[in-house]
Amino acid sequence: MSNARSWSTHGLPHDQARDASEGKLSDLNLAWALTHPPQSGANLSVRYRKAQALTVGELQAGQLAGYRPASAASVDAFVGVLVNLSGRVRCRYLWGGEFILEPGQLVVWESGTAH
Repeated sequence: MSNARSWSTHGLPHDQARDASEGKLSDLNLAWALTHPPQSGANLSVRYRKAQALTVGELQAGQLAGYRPASAASVDAFVGVLVNLSGRVRCRYLWGGEFILEPGQLVVWESGTAH
């Protein structure tokens, strides 16, 4: 596994921070389209390590929402794991169902069934 790397939007102008955060999450994981509530900043910091096709990361962010664009559908199957350390994370399926991850909870999904 590689040494831990860090990345942050700290010090970037507001509009650049929003674009940069979306790009970084897509680089580390899958393509994501992010939205930030108008009153919130685009504060995002990531610490991560990579081992071949595996990326293990710790994300700290203010309020944001995101989704995988249909154009980003992966031809390769993958397994995703999301662990929530603090705050509440609302996860929503494309078909409209949703659930909340409370602190200390995790969700595991397989790409073919995550819709």
